[in-house]
Amino acid sequence: MDWEFYLRPEAGDGYAASQSRIIIEGDHTISPFEIFVREVLQNSLDAALEGKVVRVHFKLRSINTPGQRTNFLNALGWAALKGRVAAANRIRLAQQLPPEFGDPAQLEAGSVRVLEISEHGTIGLVGPESIRLEEDERRLPGEPPKAYVALARDDARREKQSLGAGGTYGLGKAVLWAASRIQTVVFFSRLAFAFGATNHRAAGQARLGPHFLNNQPYHGFGYGGNRTGGWCRPICDASAQEMATRMGISRRETSDEAGTTILIPFWEEPLSDEAEGAVASHALIARFAARYFWPAIVDERLVVTTEDEDGESSSANDHLALYQPFIELYQRLKTGQRGPNDAAPEQVAFRVPVGPPPAATPATNTFAKAGMAFAVREGEVREDFSRKVACIRGQGMVVGYTKLTGNTLVRPFVGLALGGRASQASSNGLRGDVLLGFSEYVTHTRWDEKSASLRHWPDARPVVRDLLKKLRDYFERNSRVEQPETPGGMAPVEEGLKFPGAGPVGPPPPPPGGQPILKKRAFIRAQNRYRFEITARIQADQPPCAVEFWVEPAMETGNAAKEERFNLEGIVTVPANLPVATLANGKTRLTIPTQPTDVQVKISGSTVAIVPEIFSVSEGLLKATVSTEVAAPEPEPIGEDSNA
Repeated sequence: MDWEFYLRPEAGDGYAASQSRIIIEGDHTISPFEIFVREVLQNSLDAALEGKVVRVHFKLRSINTPGQRTNFLNALGWAALKGRVAAANRIRLAQQLPPEFGDPAQLEAGSVRVLEISEHGTIGLVGPESIRLEEDERRLPGEPPKAYVALARDDARREKQSLGAGGTYGLGKAVLWAASRIQTVVFFSRLAFAFGATNHRAAGQARLGPHFLNNQPYHGFGYGGNRTGGWCRPICDASAQEMATRMGISRRETSDEAGTTILIPFWEEPLSDEAEGAVASHALIARFAARYFWPAIVDERLVVTTEDEDGESSSANDHLALYQPFIELYQRLKTGQRGPNDAAPEQVAFRVPVGPPPAATPATNTFAKAGMAFAVREGEVREDFSRKVACIRGQGMVVGYTKLTGNTLVRPFVGLALGGRASQASSNGLRGDVLLGFSEYVTHTRWDEKSASLRHWPDARPVVRDLLKKLRDYFERNSRVEQPETPGGMAPVEEGLKFPGAGPVGPPPPPPGGQPILKKRAFIRAQNRYRFEITARIQADQPPCAVEFWVEPAMETGNAAKEERFNLEGIVTVPANLPVATLANGKTRLTIPTQPTDVQVKISGSTVAIVPEIFSVSEGLLKATVSTEVAAPEPEPIGEDSNA
């Protein structure tokens, strides 16, 4: 593979395009690793061939043997690329900034870590190799999308909107480059629709910083391919297949292997939530695929499998059980059935206005579907999913798990809000996808009338606002806990409960300044265990304190003896690595040192597994105390007990 970088003018280089990878991390409501998996799978589904199941396989590779490493690096064009990487790092050092890329000498000397993403059942990198005339920018009816240009050449190109997917930013693909230590990605594709006589294409793109080579200033964007024609066009057909062989990937010999293989050399795993840290990378990918694409998976439109360097495999199907309450409700809602604990589903009509500008697509009537299933018992649904609504659109992507019930006291439930093609599988549904896509932020985590994309489509804002209001009304109306009205008179038994003297007026007084505030966030029954979460609000510059917590069986009279307290395990704290000790009296103590700023400490864990025969008839109590005397003797419980 040859590499081509362009000279930059003496006036400088904005370097804005290659910074798009930062924008994709700007939401912070889900982890960068989740965003990575979501964007890859969303792109694959949006490029699905009609009537085909999209199959995506993530394979982690470590290229260790000298021969394989040499073949791979030569096919990558490493001899030319590594000098550019080093030059971009030198610019950073000259600016007294940390290097942005890996040290090429160290990278080529060690094991080459690669993430290989192979998709089948998609259109591949179809369309023209370049766009030479202004009129060619427009996609005419019947023409294939400019997929090659959008993925391998341009940055922030919004080609998916032409496919009806509702994409509005064109930045999602930036996650690929962000996961490479040299911000370089390689593509190999079997085209579903031949371009002239071309059936295979291979290309690369590097997103480096501005740099100097031989005292000449260059842009950071570089393109990998074949430069024999005077510019860096894609490597085609037999040459592309030969490159695939040298890189150790499938040559895609037959037409039914249409799709694209993406290679991320010098793979650097994106950050995930701390609680996920102990899970293997390939299993995390499968877990995140299930979390955000279970609708497409259960509808048999998407299959996601993963594999690590040692051949260990996983599948998104392995993780579907976590989302079973949502899945079962989804299947009932799609088939028009209603379970015994379901609220009556509702169809919410809305009208997509003309647009989005500058398009003048006519206004279209479509609808969203809302449904909810109530939990029979508290704790039946996972704490992080209880009272949450899975918002779904497109070909089966969960936009987010959202609280749509405001501050109203509601019963525990799981809910669904289906929009776009998830609600109406027709051209009208496609228009719904466009509207909802414009209402999403860059990481597609929720629907919001304040989305930046709607600034160009002002007529759509009130439509989104009204749709979200109607969805909230549905979930609040059906799940609200009705509070009984206080009777005007007092029954004799109530009269007997009156005590003389003035009671408190207004809200309770705040705790004394500096005193830690302890709260229970969760205490549930799950898999023969009690699971819990406690928070402690700690003010800055206060003395060290200790939180002691324990779980014991409920007693008809008195308190349980210390010997009857359940052993705890899996204690996780945020901030991490706070000292945790198990005491002889069956309690667990967390020591919290003096904090430089106000902080909320989170403590979570569970009891050890309890014998099922005992667990089925037991009731647990979560108790906790907080003391500013770290080595204080065992105190009496303060605060409230929590039953489960």
